[in-house]
Amino acid sequence: MKKITVNFFVLMFFAGISFGISQTLNQAANWPNSEWTLTGSFNSLGLISNPTVSGNSFTYDDDTSGNGSSDTLILTSPVIDLTAANDAGENWVSVSGEYIFRSLGEPFRIEVYDADAMTWSVLQNFTGNSDNTDFQTCTGVSAYTSPILDISGFTATQLAGFQYRFYYIDTSNNGTWLWGFCLTSPTIVSAAPPVCLDPSALNIGLVTDTTAELGWTENGEATIWNIEIVNVTAGNTVTGTATNTGVSNPFTITGLTANTTYEYYVQADCGGGETSAWVGPFSFTTLCEAVTTFPWTEDFESISTPDLPSCWNYINNNSDTDFWKTFDTYGTSSSNAAG
Repeated sequence: MKKITVNFFVLMFFAGISFGISQTLNQAANWPNSEWTLTGSFNSLGLISNPTVSGNSFTYDDDTSGNGSSDTLILTSPVIDLTAANDAGENWVSVSGEYIFRSLGEPFRIEVYDADAMTWSVLQNFTGNSDNTDFQTCTGVSAYTSPILDISGFTATQLAGFQYRFYYIDTSNNGTWLWGFCLTSPTIVSAAPPVCLDPSALNIGLVTDTTAELGWTENGEATIWNIEIVNVTAGNTVTGTATNTGVSNPFTITGLTANTTYEYYVQADCGGGETSAWVGPFSFTTLCEAVTTFPWTEDFESISTPDLPSCWNYINNNSDTDFWKTFDTYGTSSSNAAG
């Protein structure tokens, strides 16, 4: 039995997932649609639009249902056979649509069905995107696309018995008298994964004044990667052209400038001319250069008042409101002045 898991890649810059054209599965819910089912326990006074009967949206006003009503609404799709999509190599499935949700922390999510285990798992949690009652009229909606559901490991039963649903429950730490939501008619699609998957989870290891250890997570089978390093302090911007090619993971970049902020981007190289999108940025700052020659002098001529010189700081041992700063004139009433 294959347990259903959701693969969610956090993708940044030039991002996104390189979907091919969805050919096998491109199924709109076409609300109103009597093949969908609405279950749960809720006050029908709050149900503004029921897409299983006549509504072209799924809209619930929890405020209207009242404080004495504990409401759970579960809107479930008909069975959607994913076998043809899987056989066509379109193993990535996602749901998209539009929504508006005035949230006080209550659960509102998309779930997918495991026909082997006969259980549901979360595909996407909706976050609040409204501070008014626009949900009542389904205006001001925002587009969403769910994380990817990878069906490549599904059993025949899981493929043939697939369903998805929208789940809302108003019992939360905030009580049972909440606001509400509106969903427009969704669409579920399949797509073939890109040949070369994007890296993710960029990170930084040991940083010195001239070097930095860069790392990331490989989500496919790439064994070499390209890097673009950008000197932000110097005002440079990303170009999409590698500064280092064919590197390993992790990769220690050298020749950096002390006390300088950089960003880096990563691209997987899968061979045969296949590369991923550029992913990033991840920002870091190199350390200050250590003083190794003595005597050493700071003349305070290159600073902008009231700042301290670069790489200087002060320690407030007694946690009072006094602090060190610089002046461009002599004489001050500050008790901690030096000049």
